[in-house]
Amino acid sequence: MHKLGLPVPPGFVVADSVFQEFLDRNHLRQPIAALRGHLDLTDVAGVRRAAHAIRKWMLDAPLDEAMRGEIAALRQEIVPGATVIVRSSAVGEDSARASYAGQLESVPDVHSTEALEPSLRLCWASFWSERSLSYQLSHGIELVGMGVVVQEQIQARISGVLFTRSPDRTVAGDDYMLAEYCFGPGGPLVSGRINPGRFTVARRDFRWWVVAAPEQPDVGEANGLLNDARMSALARAGLALEDEFSGPQDIEWVIARDGRLFLVQSRPITGGNE
Repeated sequence: MHKLGLPVPPGFVVADSVFQEFLDRNHLRQPIAALRGHLDLTDVAGVRRAAHAIRKWMLDAPLDEAMRGEIAALRQEIVPGATVIVRSSAVGEDSARASYAGQLESVPDVHSTEALEPSLRLCWASFWSERSLSYQLSHGIELVGMGVVVQEQIQARISGVLFTRSPDRTVAGDDYMLAEYCFGPGGPLVSGRINPGRFTVARRDFRWWVVAAPEQPDVGEANGLLNDARMSALARAGLALEDEFSGPQDIEWVIARDGRLFLVQSRPITGGNE
């Protein structure tokens, strides 16, 4: 998204190679593989015990000083002084067969460089969280790596997801995109804790209209931020990402308190979101 010139919050990625080096330095591969190799989806307690054991190993293992220094330097260079969100991005997380949306850890409201390291290890540990292990066992697949995105956390007035091809044909057909949104941060929306607002956007001319308002109150008249200019910018970005990634996209977006639109994430729309 950044390379396309789309409005992405500033940040940096702790690459999968760092994750792999961390596992090797702390000799964690063999004990994790031994635990995982004996898991059975029907043994819920066993999956939970394995996840808790791996989490403890990951949180107790030290981060190499060189890694720690490089991460601190990147924060200072790219997001100095900003509150950041530390987001998991696993290799194999989203594909034609599966989607790990909501299965892996993100740590919001990280205010200091010192808080980055435990947040990073929490994300790495979620590679084998109870939810992630259960999902992998039930679908017969495995994740193969883990990147972590350290990104400026936008103070959102509106948070939403845009489906460039509507998954709900009763609301919008092939000629329309469908968006769901809430006021404020997007946690209640992505976790399903609220009934979101909905609007559709025509793919051809970007005409849009609200189908339903969120069940929560409109704090600070945030609803006024949904206007023709922002909806056109969102829809154009959706079409660009659909073209770039060769298929329909599920795009997370936010409108900041100052009215700027940001794109946070894009993943394929798959049949694996159950």
